[in-house]
Amino acid sequence: MLGNHEVSVIEIPTSMHNRRLNVLGFLTRHQALFPYVIEGCVDTSVVVECFEQFSPTIEKKAYVLLDNASINKSREFIRHIPKWVKRGLIIKYLPPYSPELNLIEILWRFMKYYWLPFSAYMSFPMPAPNL
Repeated sequence: MLGNHEVSVIEIPTSMHNRRLNVLGFLTRHQALFPYVIEGCVDTSVVVECFEQFSPTIEKKAYVLLDNASINKSREFIRHIPKWVKRGLIIKYLPPYSPELNLIEILWRFMKYYWLPFSAYMSFPMPAPNL
């Protein structure tokens, strides 16, 4: 639970030797964060699933600003956009090479370098409770 919002966890099997924890999220202009914690690699199907879970929760038209990562421009992702638009979720792309305009990237950087204690990186099970 984050504030009044349930945190969704998408579980993806990973090998024990190369475990990775990723966080995707939607950040509103009022600084409400809707995070999705993923253990394993993030590919188009994972991003689509995050949008599938998030899009029914919006109550009025909302814009999602995305970077130009190949995941966000793949055929599989683009194929879902009309469905999300019908739900009121409008997808817009930021100009190439402009991470300074991507507010959630600024948040992730702040969390990584200022909020997470160094000990969170010592072993895999540690970061999840620190998020």
